[in-house]
Amino acid sequence: AQVPVSDPHALAKYLTALDPYQIDGVAIMAPESPQVRDAMARLIERGIKVVQFLSGQEKLPTADFVGVNNFAAGATAGKIVGRFLGQTPAKMMAQDSIERRLGFDKIIRGQFPNLSPLPSLETYGDERRAAQVIGRMLEHNPDIGGVYVLSAEARIPISAIEAVTDPRRLTVVVHERTPFSEEALRDERLDAVIAQNPGHAVRSAARIMRARVEQREPLASQETIRIEILLKENLTP
Repeated sequence: AQVPVSDPHALAKYLTALDPYQIDGVAIMAPESPQVRDAMARLIERGIKVVQFLSGQEKLPTADFVGVNNFAAGATAGKIVGRFLGQTPAKMMAQDSIERRLGFDKIIRGQFPNLSPLPSLETYGDERRAAQVIGRMLEHNPDIGGVYVLSAEARIPISAIEAVTDPRRLTVVVHERTPFSEEALRDERLDAVIAQNPGHAVRSAARIMRARVEQREPLASQETIRIEILLKENLTP
């Protein structure tokens, strides 16, 4: 099922309505929110196995997770941006994601003191809101040198940036390999994409779900998802 990511209450309501007599387990990909976290905790209490897919809920250790370490992914983005910008003083614009932002900030503040991270922007996947908040941020901060898109969908924020300036003059790092991010890498609107193997993630989620239903312990070493760094120079079909 698909539920609008901008409505955590609707997703929580959907999860609450799941029947443990009809469903053994669910894999859930959803932005972090208290409503979704609590609904997932109630699923576990009712005996439904939960696998968090690619996006985890903070403080929900009782659910399995499939995906990269988001703190490490954010730290990786920080290292790439810092190295690309060099010693030039600049401000950094970022969208919101808690764990990725924490990892990003740790590297930027610890290793690149010439860079100043600005507060995260939340667009909720809405194109009009993205155009407003991103456009306003760029207009009020002409010394922005880099952009870090923490969400899985880069198209909307990059389109909002293009409405104001050429993203090629900025250092831009995003997450997830999609047709859009591939194209933007090739024409250099993006500098790097932090990705993970989606096929591995799907297979891992299925294996974990089956193991939990059969009351077996998943093989942790088999389910580790690696962080991949894509550049224009190493992008292959």
